[in-house]
Amino acid sequence: LEEYPQEPWALKGACRCCLRLGRMDKARALTRQALTLSLPDADLNLLAALVACQDGRYQAAISLLRQSLKQNGTFWSPEAHAALGVALAAIGEMKEAQEEMKRAISLNPKLGDAYYNLARLSLRQKPTDHDTARVHYQNALRHGSAPDPELDTLLAE
Repeated sequence: LEEYPQEPWALKGACRCCLRLGRMDKARALTRQALTLSLPDADLNLLAALVACQDGRYQAAISLLRQSLKQNGTFWSPEAHAALGVALAAIGEMKEAQEEMKRAISLNPKLGDAYYNLARLSLRQKPTDHDTARVHYQNALRHGSAPDPELDTLLAE
């Protein structure tokens, strides 16, 4: 980023790093800066949607993600489907959230975060589906998600 501060690809890369490290103020600033330098592309919209989710602006995230998926096709990004699922769950659209998580997994069967979110969604269903949640959580762990002590306790046999 220091060598190419005005290049959208460098800003997007730095934003991804900041998101992973939880440096939301920096991620937010980098996203804004990238949006001023170039026309939004699918990756930039995804990053902006992730920042919006972190800020609790779920409707904005949903709008950005749906726009990107419409422009780039539904096979474009399993991460976009997973992020859309998170945003939909946050506003209470559980069935649609589950569909997006399943779509993400169909595009990338190794996407641990989508399995993790499906486990969480399964526990929010009425009636609660512990067996399905357990399977999704085991898949999440198998594909790199960090263990969650709360889920470990809730899903203990």
